[in-house]
Amino acid sequence: RPNQVSIDTRNASTDELSRISETFNLAELDAVPERLFNEVLWKGVRGGHSEMPAPRRSAFLVTAEEDDDD
Repeated sequence: RPNQVSIDTRNASTDELSRISETFNLAELDAVPERLFNEVLWKGVRGGHSEMPAPRRSAFLVTAEEDDDD
């Protein structure tokens, strides 16, 4: 059975998220603002009216026991 949808046709949607995404420089590592990129991804998955939660930053530290060489 032949394809019903052309794989060459691009999504022509031009909402706010797509306009913001077009400004991202994805060719260079870490060139996209992290917070804005996360917001575009969040709203793309959860919906444009969904509010993204505040970022949580954590430090994972491993404590080493001191060697008591007295």
